[in-house]
Amino acid sequence: MKRNTSLRSFAPPKFCCTCNKIGTNRIDRRSPRPAEFLSHLQQNCAHQEDPRGNDVGISLYRTTDGTGKAGVDFQAITGFITNQPGTASWEIPIPLLPNPAAGPDRTLNLVVGTRTNVVRILDEQRVGSLRGNPGRDLSVAGDFNSRVRGDGKLLVWGNLSKLAGEKRTLLNADGTVDDGFRPPEFLLGHRHLERVPQAGIAAVAAQADGKLVLAGNFSRINGQPRTTMVRLNSDGSVDETFGRNLRFDGAVLDVVPQPDGRILVGGPFEHINGVRRPFIARLQPDGSVDESFRPNGGPTSDWTVNIHSIALQADGKILMGGYFKEVDGTPMLNLARLNPDGTFDSTFKLKSGASGPVWRIRVQPDGKIVVGGVFDTLGGRAAKRLARLYPDGLNDLTFRPPNPNADVNDFACLPDGRLLVKGSFTALAGRERRFLAMLNPDGTLDTGFDLGTGPDDFLGSQLLNVSEGTSILADGTLYLSGPFQHFNGLAAPNLVRLHLGELVPRLQGERPTEDESRGIVHGLPGGVYPMEASVDLEHWQSAGEVRLTGYDREARFTLPAPAEGIRFLRLKSPKP
Repeated sequence: MKRNTSLRSFAPPKFCCTCNKIGTNRIDRRSPRPAEFLSHLQQNCAHQEDPRGNDVGISLYRTTDGTGKAGVDFQAITGFITNQPGTASWEIPIPLLPNPAAGPDRTLNLVVGTRTNVVRILDEQRVGSLRGNPGRDLSVAGDFNSRVRGDGKLLVWGNLSKLAGEKRTLLNADGTVDDGFRPPEFLLGHRHLERVPQAGIAAVAAQADGKLVLAGNFSRINGQPRTTMVRLNSDGSVDETFGRNLRFDGAVLDVVPQPDGRILVGGPFEHINGVRRPFIARLQPDGSVDESFRPNGGPTSDWTVNIHSIALQADGKILMGGYFKEVDGTPMLNLARLNPDGTFDSTFKLKSGASGPVWRIRVQPDGKIVVGGVFDTLGGRAAKRLARLYPDGLNDLTFRPPNPNADVNDFACLPDGRLLVKGSFTALAGRERRFLAMLNPDGTLDTGFDLGTGPDDFLGSQLLNVSEGTSILADGTLYLSGPFQHFNGLAAPNLVRLHLGELVPRLQGERPTEDESRGIVHGLPGGVYPMEASVDLEHWQSAGEVRLTGYDREARFTLPAPAEGIRFLRLKSPKP
């Protein structure tokens, strides 16, 4: 079990100190030789003198039990620290003892002089535990979002002022800026002005070739006029072959690339390049308008219309959610399905739609549809703010709506069927959960996911699934961003890494041919999934591995057909 220690409010007599560094001083509690591993509490303290001008001399220290116990969680120590002119810090070694089972964080007391200070032993193997704070050097002017790549690097965007002193948007796993990624300067207006709203990015989608399609509120890029949408090359430079004269008369809130390279867009716009194409449209790979996408009126309402979320099903049909009352003249509230040509799909079996606005739609690896928003019923079934449908639109009665007490902004569909849910709620499934919770595949609360007190502020507008991408890596690392300054009582501003535990992939078989077996591995970016094959389900041998690179969440594979019989395939847990 990995443990980390954090000292809070450590202040020997007549010294002032600041502390709470996250992501350092880690130790493996499972080590067979724990005495060889020491946890160092590094404190940066200001040197002070007493009123008579003399240096403060010796402070005795000792450990006592908190929720952690000496001889079980740590080895008791005693000693002293001596102040010398110029001394700025002390290292107090506290040996931690091995404990094979994951559990809650524990505390011990470090008594220095007459003051008792609380030391936390962080259990980094507990699901939901804090793994680090790569956002410590971010200068955040507002909400921002993040999305991981298969190499462990993190793409971040939003209303940022600077990242580690530079206006960049790609971070290494430790939070440092990747100097090889150089995005353009986005402006709203002709130049940057203090105390005036600046350009922002609302949606980011990765194409299969690694290029990024961005939509947001901007009017100039690198000083040149360009509005609403742009595409970047993998190094962050502007792709000048895309949509040079593309113009929307309103915002684009969601961007979804199709497998064929065409791009679906949705939002409150009504015209593209001066031609009426209200609220949802499709672009060609070069950014020109796809004329074959022709709704027969599209979403309408007698009040207002907005498309907040778009999702693709495996057969190419298109799910859309937002505010509307009708689609192509057919009554359908806030959630509907379109045919690939943009016309209303009357075969979708959802009755009457959603009783309130739909903020987010996601398609699970098994094809089921998860819907979040501000509704009380979906398809006539009571379900507050979060519900699930079968691929044909019927209510999934095996899913127990958790009925959160406030909005759900987004959720990640994990390969094992669980849902990671984010929003402004403080209770869900009848239990207290602040802003983030894990649900089992049936909608019940996964009580093994323990954030402690969690973030001290809302998680902002961050999306967990970004146009079917994710902020989660295959090793179980979740990047979480927002305006918070503390996480589980520890100083951890803006951006943190959390441990989600093992995330099991999903193997989907396809119809084999005489020459080969085919299938799809549904996993997470960065996953390297070993595969094994057998003809009798008893004797298994290696069949290679499937690697998810870039921003991909699935990969196809082919294997030569066996000489005789039927071959069975299985996946193993991803390589670390």
